[in-house]
Amino acid sequence: ANELIRRFASSNGNVAVGWDEHRFVRFNNLLKMMKARVPNLVEALGDDCKYATRMEDLLEKLSCATDDNGKLIPPPGYEEPMTQQEREAYKIIVAALNALATVMNNQKYNIPFKPIPKPEPELRVRPPL
Repeated sequence: ANELIRRFASSNGNVAVGWDEHRFVRFNNLLKMMKARVPNLVEALGDDCKYATRMEDLLEKLSCATDDNGKLIPPPGYEEPMTQQEREAYKIIVAALNALATVMNNQKYNIPFKPIPKPEPELRVRPPL
């Protein structure tokens, strides 16, 4: 208990070394998992994604879809039609993801990730339990 307190608690307001180490390991795990998925991300966001609409076109199509009366309808996962601000946010996010994927694919910025911790971490999207 004393070792945990020493590493993760600070009574004088100083940085607790254990938390910095913990954050760095978690950050590296995130980067490692993202790097493993960069090729699929590049393909999914690219202009030549097989059997799919270009992401920019898809966002435009779904954000401007209307019913038979010309009323905007919400895209999948939305309760209300998408706003112009949301459309712009999507465009910015897609561009940022493309930029991130490009940097992570560049061998100049290769990080020699170590297999920490065991078992290997896995990044995946799932609904809450």
